[in-house]
Amino acid sequence: MTSQILILNKKKSYAVSDSVVTIDDCKTYDGEQKIFEISQELSTILLLSGNSRFAGQSIKNFIDEYVSKTDFKTINTVNEIKDTFNDCISESTQKCNVDEYVHDTFIDFEKNMKKLIKNSDKESLIENLKSNSFCTDIDFLKDNSLLNSKITKLANLLLNINSKNEFNCMKHYLTRNYYAFLINNSPNIVLMGYDKCNNNPTYFNYNILANINGKLEIHDEYSVTDCKSTMIFTIAQDSDIELNLTGFNDNSLNNIQRILFEFFNENNILTMIDANDWITFKERLKLKIYNYRLNNLKSIIEYIEVLPDTEILKLLDVLVELTSIKMKFSNGIHSVGGKRIKVVLSKYCGVKFVEW
Repeated sequence: MTSQILILNKKKSYAVSDSVVTIDDCKTYDGEQKIFEISQELSTILLLSGNSRFAGQSIKNFIDEYVSKTDFKTINTVNEIKDTFNDCISESTQKCNVDEYVHDTFIDFEKNMKKLIKNSDKESLIENLKSNSFCTDIDFLKDNSLLNSKITKLANLLLNINSKNEFNCMKHYLTRNYYAFLINNSPNIVLMGYDKCNNNPTYFNYNILANINGKLEIHDEYSVTDCKSTMIFTIAQDSDIELNLTGFNDNSLNNIQRILFEFFNENNILTMIDANDWITFKERLKLKIYNYRLNNLKSIIEYIEVLPDTEILKLLDVLVELTSIKMKFSNGIHSVGGKRIKVVLSKYCGVKFVEW
């Protein structure tokens, strides 16, 4: 697992990452490099999380190859770095077609699902599948007949499917879980730097999935170009970092609603509330918490904008350390933490790795 946090700012930008790598969900080792200098000329770094390998090769090897053979004097933007880096990976890995990719990746996914099916009753299985159905569509897999066939076969293993509608829902959940499985087992790439003709930073975040017929398929690309204000990004373990940073995260609303529901129910208040009024109340509560989180974040950003480099890096370092402690107590292994890697970058001073 990984915990990384970044601050984009038109004057200077910052990144802090842990350095622990987890193997087979039970072993860890410290000292893995997760932030790489790409170009001093464009003050650009790459942050790696998720799977550190792609197509049987280390992402670090791709980075070394790309940096060594690229003339950055001919490159003007961070977007060009992204495209040429992706081309480098595509040229250095074996091509496959969509059916080959589905066949190879579905093997491990099916094993995981069969274990889940074996150890769960129908109700808990559906809830588990629902909770992991967050992933958006993966375009090159949509309408693939082989994937549909495999998902249908897997759905047929589930007992007590009572209707066609329930069966179709189960297929939908399984498809989304397969997408999530692919994302969770792929390299996540973040590129952050400064275009030559622009004083404001640029940010790209995406996952590398496959080399399909010579085209590198990436997923869920998110970008910020010409960033004129201070922005904070969390890479992996973002819910824990946001909780430590603002006091709230996405789970907070659900917990507050659950506590209020239990309180209203115990005190017979629910009987006095119309169903539509309860829905309106929940929406107003959701908006209020969102605004509260936003105001907390604004005050933190205002504070960050006047801090010196060392204090900003200390803040980010503490957030990663708190996440490390929580993960250690949650799963019993030190899956996040170790020596922190700290970087400061700016338009005119390049990339600087910081030690203290």
